[in-house]
Amino acid sequence: MRTRVIAQILLLTFAPIAMNVPAFAQVDDEVTKEARDRFKEGVALYDKGQFESARLKFTQAYALKKHPAVLLNLAQSNLKSSHPLEASRLFQQYLREGTTLTPEQKAEAEKGLADAKAKLGKVEVSGPAGTEVFLESDRLGVLPINEAVDAEVGARTLKGTKDGNTETVKVTVAAGAKVQAKFGEKSATPLPPPVAVVPIAPAPTAPAAAPPAAPPANTTPADTGTQTFSAKNLLKPPKNMLPVYIGGGVGATGLLLSVVFLIAKGSAEDSQKTVGDDIRTKADQRGFKNGKDSTGAGVCVSTQPGAEAFKAACATYQDNVDKVNTDATLGNVSLVVGILGLATAAGWYMFAPKKDPAAARPLITPYYTGTEQGVNVVGRF
Repeated sequence: MRTRVIAQILLLTFAPIAMNVPAFAQVDDEVTKEARDRFKEGVALYDKGQFESARLKFTQAYALKKHPAVLLNLAQSNLKSSHPLEASRLFQQYLREGTTLTPEQKAEAEKGLADAKAKLGKVEVSGPAGTEVFLESDRLGVLPINEAVDAEVGARTLKGTKDGNTETVKVTVAAGAKVQAKFGEKSATPLPPPVAVVPIAPAPTAPAAAPPAAPPANTTPADTGTQTFSAKNLLKPPKNMLPVYIGGGVGATGLLLSVVFLIAKGSAEDSQKTVGDDIRTKADQRGFKNGKDSTGAGVCVSTQPGAEAFKAACATYQDNVDKVNTDATLGNVSLVVGILGLATAAGWYMFAPKKDPAAARPLITPYYTGTEQGVNVVGRF
């Protein structure tokens, strides 16, 4: 970017023009003077490599005086400060509005536009006609949208609204690639056809067999090594209770943490609402009306002069939003861990190998002979 050359052109444009006008009448108005000062500051910051700060100064200068040279500087600083989507829009505006551009200026803008688009991806949107589509906070229009739209790389969220119903589609955009976002797929998915049930004829009934002979009294069945389960058997304690204790402890801890994170999430949501309401109120008082963002006022994404005064408040608001999301995620994970822990403890208690009743309950018999007394313990150890 030839900031020095562009700066000279703009400063000459800002300078008062002497055309049969007395010298004492050649006085800059306050708006032009302010725009020239902000532009000079932006040029100095850009030359130092402080592109984000230069972007802010050029934005302020362009808000005061919409001059093509300021627009080109603003586009270049957006490109250098990793705002390729905004840079692309500004380069296109510069080429569209610049009716007196020199070949050199046009070539520089076209190169900047190509560099910006190389850092963007494309999103192709489809769905039911009449659906109003938003990409993040940008309104894309109403379907059908015939051309793929530019989007910055990374995870992006699209929202479609039709007939009072809202659908959200998430996509991941890669530089130089095209990704599709389709609305209405859930409602359009056909149900599987019903499965026909074929009746099966009952098998012939075998003749009743003679009842088995009753086993002899006081006969213990042989141990086959196979464990059978019944309602009574499921409630008996297993041989090894350690998994029950561990699973129960993990389950109780998970449920407790889920409650703690739920409380923290509620506190963060209250803080988020308080800060957002404060930003919206003060922004409305100062006249920031250029769109809506998550706080309800566009000041957090505004490029108007004075918007930087809200930077700290907007950062606090975003921090609360992050806390709400983090606490919600941790609360859900804790709840799942708690449920799995309790389910593991209950499953082990009911279905693990049970204790041997004979070994678990030894026979204890007291005795007394007149000269000796004690107990006899009989069992398997």
